[in-house]
Amino acid sequence: DKNPDADPSEFASISHAYDVLVNADLRSKYDLGEKVKDALRRGFDAIIYIPTEMEYDDETKKSYPSQLEKKEVTFFCDGNIKRIFYQASSFANDPLHPDLKKSFELRMVQRVIYGRNDLIMSTAFGSPPLDMETRVVLCGAKLQHDVYIDFDTPEACRQMLEGLRIIRCEKSMLFSENLEKWKSKG
Repeated sequence: DKNPDADPSEFASISHAYDVLVNADLRSKYDLGEKVKDALRRGFDAIIYIPTEMEYDDETKKSYPSQLEKKEVTFFCDGNIKRIFYQASSFANDPLHPDLKKSFELRMVQRVIYGRNDLIMSTAFGSPPLDMETRVVLCGAKLQHDVYIDFDTPEACRQMLEGLRIIRCEKSMLFSENLEKWKSKG
């Protein structure tokens, strides 16, 4: 070893960066993740569906939305992409005071799926062919409710779905690494 004082995690990080640069598939996933991060930082307009009424299913022992309210919102994130906000379009009048009730932590998202694969969305809107799908659902047991998002085009939907999956995995791995560091200090 030429540098015994080198941090192994720093070497691993550089090695991973090199692997991404030389592998076209990994590089395209990285680029898509960065594109979605940029869109979240700048903010974008979309339509979401918010559950307004819930029904309890005795068989599954879970509550499901029976009514969805359509809202036009602006999606954006904090600088570290830890919290994603969905604020009403009128939010533009006071951008320095986002409503924390209309936000969620990305680490709480357990799955990012197409709307056609979600019971609520497929029941409400049908199941379009995959190449025509414009809806994404962010699911998580610790979310106040699943987040149902409708995009303008199938391509925007596909890119956002794949990009959010990439970012969610990055955040999960980072959270796990930080948890391990915390445990080792404890």
